[in-house]
Amino acid sequence: MNNYQDIKFKNQELHQKQASHYEDIANNVFIQLTRLFISLNVFLLTFTSPIFIQIKEMSEFERILLFIGWIFLLISIVAGIIQLVVEKKFYEGLAKYYYTIAGLYSSADNTEKAFEEVEKKKAEETLRSFRYQSPTTPFAIQVFCFMVGLMFILIVFYNILF
Repeated sequence: MNNYQDIKFKNQELHQKQASHYEDIANNVFIQLTRLFISLNVFLLTFTSPIFIQIKEMSEFERILLFIGWIFLLISIVAGIIQLVVEKKFYEGLAKYYYTIAGLYSSADNTEKAFEEVEKKKAEETLRSFRYQSPTTPFAIQVFCFMVGLMFILIVFYNILF
């Protein structure tokens, strides 16, 4: 009987630690989100300000290319922010999952039957709510838009310099 109590306690402790870990990650995402947003805005301002100085010397075609490049960069920023929100929700879901599993172990009594029942409920909860990876579509959009926007801006720079 003591063996089941030890297993129950160790599993409860393990899942409680995992839940706390993922909750910490979810909370840190907001800090990263703020830093990302500030950094990207500062980068865009400092990177594009020399272009504003020479905008009178640019042709209409170059202005359109530059504008399209900025739109793609802004879409990339928005997609990055969406990805961070998706990651935050993913880690919150993992934390909730591990808190649920820890609760199952803490509510079971010290019998073999109760332990088996907890393991069965854990398997059901895992199938119902556990996801192994967060969606990466916003990240793919972010990378694609960044590359396209950078390409347009490099074309404008090439036309200005050569």
